[in-house]
Amino acid sequence: MLSLLQHDNLVNLIGYCADGDQRLLVYEYMENKSVQEALFDENYPYKLTWEQRFQILLEASRALGFLHECKPCPIIHGDVKPSNVLLDGRFGARLADFGLARFKTHPMRSGI
Repeated sequence: MLSLLQHDNLVNLIGYCADGDQRLLVYEYMENKSVQEALFDENYPYKLTWEQRFQILLEASRALGFLHECKPCPIIHGDVKPSNVLLDGRFGARLADFGLARFKTHPMRSGI
């Protein structure tokens, strides 16, 4: 499913390998690591400005909005945290790690 989703603020899935119960996903390289490292790692080489932080927040929000509006079935990421927001070479935010993602079911279809 992830390979079908295309958005500027979602990490691109390059390929995958499945062997028995073992899975390996290959994503595009994110040069500036994650928001987790940018904010909390004392050895991180760059200091994010408040403008950059705000832009990262907006871009991560755009990715979540895209997922929540997917047709025909919205997607709930389920694990949004700083380590799952990756930063590209220009410090653009890309949402990653869809291991806990679920399709949002319609309340009338789910029996709720």
